Amino acid sequence: MATRRVANANPPIAGTGRGGKRLVAALAAFVALAGLASPAGAQDRVLVLGTGGVTGVYYPAGGAVCRLLAKDRRTHGIRCLVENSGGSVENLVALRAGEIDAAIVQADTQADAVAAAGPFTGRGPDGALRFVAGLHEEALTILARIDSGIVALADLRAKRVNLGNLGAGQRPMMDRLLAVLGWTVADLAVADTVPWAEQARALCAGRFEAMVFTVGHPNGSVREAATTCATVLVPVAGPIAQRLLTDHPIYHRATVAAGLYPGIDQATATIGVRATLVASARVPEETIYRLMKAVLDGFDEFREAHAALAGLDRRAMTSAGATAPLHAGALRAYREAGLR
Repeated sequence: MATRRVANANPPIAGTGRGGKRLVAALAAFVALAGLASPAGAQDRVLVLGTGGVTGVYYPAGGAVCRLLAKDRRTHGIRCLVENSGGSVENLVALRAGEIDAAIVQADTQADAVAAAGPFTGRGPDGALRFVAGLHEEALTILARIDSGIVALADLRAKRVNLGNLGAGQRPMMDRLLAVLGWTVADLAVADTVPWAEQARALCAGRFEAMVFTVGHPNGSVREAATTCATVLVPVAGPIAQRLLTDHPIYHRATVAAGLYPGIDQATATIGVRATLVASARVPEETIYRLMKAVLDGFDEFREAHAALAGLDRRAMTSAGATAPLHAGALRAYREAGLR
């Protein structure tokens, strides 16, 4: 069973990496020693939710899910742990391996896992992957130092570019963009892998000339970089964008609004993808039902977890970004709320 049971578990806390499954026994022992017992000595089920870097949207969104679920924990006995991670691809690998129970991932990587495509080529389709909810919009974001001379996609050739975490969803997205350009990563002078938390500082220090990532806006890394050094957002538009959309319908046109970051006063056209909440079919229907019921009941509070979630629509959550089958627990929650 994917949801693990821990005696005398307490309300949600954040994990610190891929060790969610390994943390459970230690957490149980700590809680028992602290005397934080569940009602009547009951055992709590533990659900580990994979998110992303702490400067993005996945982490606070996952934290909001767990906080809402915790409000009625004395009734349902489910304890939710948020675990930060390297991103969508890493989350889907961990989900398939049973190391986590649910995750926030890009819709394109969800589709790749279902079809055994992209970074999952050769692994076989993930038949246990289940869609739970469509979340916020994310934009392919290319931020360059002004002194790099990078103002268009073509200017990235032979430049030092940070493509970010190897386990992040922007990597397969960027591979597809490079393919449309007729390039590979070999056409970049450097394809760096500096993680999210360090990339803004590294950009302004001159380690690379541009950083690429897929994220909801406003974003902490972009704000940090734009505040520290002079930067520009590079558009993904025109025939290149159209071909990417034609070849990969999971993407759509997106815009990074003007005025979100210091010195960036014009809206920037780019390509977007939906963030999605997914889970393993091994997670019981009741667990996912309780999770989605908590989110829907506390929907306004959920949207307040990050500015990128502010425009989220309850009805759109039921299908936006779905390629995996809908989890039975989510379907039950949506039907109960009159959304399906």
